[in-house]
Order: sequence, then C-alpha cells, then structure tokens
Amino acid sequence: MIKIIKQAVNSNVRIGLQRKDYYLAALSYLALLIPLFIFFEWYGIKIVGDANYYLGQADDFLRRITAGHSLLDILSKYDPFYVISISLLALVKKFGGEHWTTAILFTNAAFYAFCAPVVFLLYRKFGGPSSMAAVIGSAILPLGYPDALILGVIPLRDIAFAGAAAIATLLIISLTNINKRFLGYILALSFCVLLTMFRPNSIIYFAATIALFMWLCINSGKMRSSDALIILVVQLVLGASAILFFAFWFANPFKLPTQNIDNLFMQIRSINQTGAI
Repeated sequence: MIKIIKQAVNSNVRIGLQRKDYYLAALSYLALLIPLFIFFEWYGIKIVGDANYYLGQADDFLRRITAGHSLLDILSKYDPFYVISISLLALVKKFGGEHWTTAILFTNAAFYAFCAPVVFLLYRKFGGPSSMAAVIGSAILPLGYPDALILGVIPLRDIAFAGAAAIATLLIISLTNINKRFLGYILALSFCVLLTMFRPNSIIYFAATIALFMWLCINSGKMRSSDALIILVVQLVLGASAILFFAFWFANPFKLPTQNIDNLFMQIRSINQTGAI
C-alpha cells in the first residue's frame, strides 16, 4: 500500500472522486463520530469559562422567541461574531429538552466527525488508494489535534467550529467534482464567508479554506502532491500576517472599520492586558 501511495505522489496523479469514495467517506465519518460521542458522554459535559455566558445567551434567545420577538430583532441583540454559535446552541437546547447536555455533546461530536471524510477525500484527490485502511486512518488522524478530546466536552467551542470548517472544505472538494463548477465555487465561497460569523477566531480556518478553494478553482478541481505545499505556505503567510497585525494593534490600537469589530478587539485587548490570554 505504501508503495502505491509513493508511486501516486511521485507521479503527481490527479484523480476524480467516484461514488465509492463518498460511501467510504461516510463510513469514515461514522468511524469517528460513534467512538467520539461515546467518549464525550462517558467523560461528561464541562461548563467552564465563557461557556456559562453563551449558555445564558442561548437561554435569552429562547426566551425572546417564546415572547414572540421577530428573528431579525433577536439576532440584532447579539455580537455578530457569535450569533450563529448562540443560535445553534439555543436550537440544540430546545430540541434536547431535559437531555440537552447529551444533545450538546452529540452535536460537538457530529460536527468534528466531518474532519474524517475531509481527510479521506483529500487523500483520494492526491491519488491515495480507496481502501478500508484509508477509512480507518482518516478517522484516527483528526484525533491528533490534542484539544479534540479536551474541548469536545465544552458546549460548542472551537471543536464545533473545526467541524464547521471541515464541512466547508468537504463542500469545496465535492463541488470541484461536478460540471457546473462556477456555481459550485460561488456556493462554496459563500459558505466560507458565512463561517467567519461563527467565531472571531475563525479567520485562521477561513484562511485555510479560502486557500484550498482558490487553488482548486485555479486548477479546475484537480490536485497534485505539490499543491499541498503551496496551500500550506499560503496559510502560513496569511496566519503570520494576522499574528503580526494583532501584535501591532494590541500595542498601538487604532479605529477599525466597524463599531462591532472595534468593540470586539478592544475587549480582547483588555483581556490580553490582564494576562488572561
């Protein structure tokens, strides 16, 4: 198997995804979802830090809905960078009922499990063979992110967003396999933009998905082994640029484009100056 992979990489094999690939990708999703949810449920939910605040915001969201407020009016009451997280948390609590903690843990696992099919399909796009070994490896690899098992028991934190970014990547990969790619790319790009409303730290995920999106667009949905290095370099440059910008702004704050962004950055800066982050 290793020999086949090396041959594929060395020859820069370009491959189109087949129906079997999507079946195996779905299998890799279940291979990560089931054990991950069992672990989360066994470990139990942990409501710490800002999770208390966002659970309170979700409860407030539900109270406003019950009181008959319009959805647009309700959404305008919350920080735009967190409005999707709060809405999703409220939805999960509503449908989870008295078992809302289990519902949140399942949602965390269900989101993060999308990382497995992304790993599998990217592996196939780079010419790796379609096999059960690849399915198992794709389910295990996302667990290499050390916070996957730690933060996964906290209500809808970065783990859920990592899953949302994986969904965006999955959409991009899938849409490169269809004939009407232009409309597909517009849809994928719109989804990436929507992700930036999920959490303020979404910028690094956005940088990664937009780099992948642009490269697949340029290459008409085809990928070579050398493309991975280019994508990583683009992400590194964008990530380093963001870090340098934050470092400069924290030391020399100036007015930002909108009041919401300005307020958020000032809040983060004040927390940073206390030594909390």
